[in-house]
Amino acid sequence: MKNFLIIIFLFFILNINAFAVEIYSNGDTKVDIYADLRVVLQYSFTFQGKKDEKINGVSSTGFPTDYTLSHDMILSPLNKSNIGTYIKINQFESKIELGLNEPTFFNGPAAAESVGLRYIWGAWNFKNGGRLLFGKTDTPTSMIGFSSDIFNNDAGLYGTGGSTVYHRRFQIQYSIKGLTLALIEDDRLIDNEYFLSFNLADVYTPRAAVSYVYENETILAKFAATYTAYNGSFINNDLTKKWLNLHAFGIVIGFKSYFQDKSMWLSFQARYGMNEDVYGETAFTYSFNGTRSYNVAIVPYVDLPTNSFFNNHRIGTTFEYGAKINDKFTVVAGLGAQADFPSLYLPNETSTLSSYAVFLQGQYSLSDNFMLVPQVAYYGSVIIGESILPSFKYTTYEESNALMAGIQFRVIF
Repeated sequence: MKNFLIIIFLFFILNINAFAVEIYSNGDTKVDIYADLRVVLQYSFTFQGKKDEKINGVSSTGFPTDYTLSHDMILSPLNKSNIGTYIKINQFESKIELGLNEPTFFNGPAAAESVGLRYIWGAWNFKNGGRLLFGKTDTPTSMIGFSSDIFNNDAGLYGTGGSTVYHRRFQIQYSIKGLTLALIEDDRLIDNEYFLSFNLADVYTPRAAVSYVYENETILAKFAATYTAYNGSFINNDLTKKWLNLHAFGIVIGFKSYFQDKSMWLSFQARYGMNEDVYGETAFTYSFNGTRSYNVAIVPYVDLPTNSFFNNHRIGTTFEYGAKINDKFTVVAGLGAQADFPSLYLPNETSTLSSYAVFLQGQYSLSDNFMLVPQVAYYGSVIIGESILPSFKYTTYEESNALMAGIQFRVIF
């Protein structure tokens, strides 16, 4: 599959000479075909290890220990590669788009390099009355346009800044004058060991989301929020059923300002959420080998004695600066940081997870359709765990760091 996709990519490089191919156009009716095909050639050097672990105050395996050094060279199509069609007939419009590594109709993650439907939606424009959309599209809390990072899932500091660049779900969405409201169907995280006997399948509340976008020639600003509740029965120690409500939400803001006829920009976004991993909108990323980074699922723990949850909290932020050197070349620098404060296992076992990234990128346009994007990036992740049981006290420190350099070949039409 990978070699086949790379061959298709090279074919487009040699043969296209225009943006979206117009198949049909007549008045208010048109049909276009478009594509955004991306391949990366990347080298990564990774440092991972358990730096120290102490049990009852004594290092269990010495300090330092269990370090792993590795390096890898990758030539691979990126997840964000897509090809699709856009249809408009008077007030009706629709998009159908295929992409790599994309779950479509089934819950759970997609297999590596599988092809799925990134978008499949239809919408009716009420002119001055807004737009009503049904189908799979970006959630209102997706933050497209605020980070240019191409590694780490090609999703703009995903897992290192609380970003939700590529989160697409089936939903009902209504938009008017920059305001968007949506009810979303999510892939629910159920049957996880940390939930024990809490059954999320009993009652599921569709996730609600809202966003407001303001944009003019010099400013892009966005505020968005999402919320859902998971209601279910819980089997207590005495085998009696208890009813519990798990709340999950996320709040995100983004601001991008352009200067000097849009030849420079500054971008910022920040996010705070609780229990977000149960609907998969953000992630904590344990970094290694860039496009092969590992997302750690963090779910709240059900406390047996009190029949309550220990909620997980996540905060993240990203910054970016970009400058257009000339008509062909642009330089971008960015950074992101994220922290998680979960109780992973028991009330007396806590851990703090943090991740961060910095990158320097160039964007060189050979033509309107073909772009080269070299980038150097550093990603780091740290997990600190602690138990305060009187008879068994321990601390642990684990880290993963990845230094990556590569170039993305991008074809757009």
